[in-house]
Amino acid sequence: IRGPCIELVDVDPAFRARADRVVWKRMMESKPGSEDPRMLLDAFTRTASSPEGLKNLRNLVEGGLLPGFDFDAARRWAAILHLNIWTADAAVLIDAEELRDRSDEGRKMAAQSRLARPDAKTKAAFLDQLASGSLPDSAVKRQITALFPYAQRGLQRGFDQRLYDLIVQMSSLRDHHFMKALTAWAPPVSCTPAGSTRLESFLKSR
Repeated sequence: IRGPCIELVDVDPAFRARADRVVWKRMMESKPGSEDPRMLLDAFTRTASSPEGLKNLRNLVEGGLLPGFDFDAARRWAAILHLNIWTADAAVLIDAEELRDRSDEGRKMAAQSRLARPDAKTKAAFLDQLASGSLPDSAVKRQITALFPYAQRGLQRGFDQRLYDLIVQMSSLRDHHFMKALTAWAPPVSCTPAGSTRLESFLKSR
């Protein structure tokens, strides 16, 4: 979902569209029953970002299956999570899939997908629960990976100070394992000089 200094949203939209079309074309032309469609779909689910690419991914979720390919629950949820990172109108897919998949894993993926949506209120509510200690550690460690995906760096910047304050607060209350999970995903990391300077100042102040 996220990696250090990835600003995919700043990549030329035309390049992103071409990349999506190349992977999609190869996936459509791959032989049924081979490993190729699985590998290409996994790649497409992680990288699709153009309007055309996201539309194609949504069509797969809503029934446009690849011939000879088993679009299993794990891949469906990965696609739904990715669509909710990039598009504000994909929430209905979570509700539909949750009815389809009533397993414990389905419930966890639904929670992650909702948190991944580009919605400041949803993310603020999660941080409120985190600060109050009302979420079990297992839920925090799982859901926090979807808090600010790489495509939402702009949205994340509005939470920078709150995230720094939360790390300080939690450091005196939670154990090493919890803090390792929190600091792996919550710090306001950005590739801008201002972001790097702010992070450096925070580290020096501790």
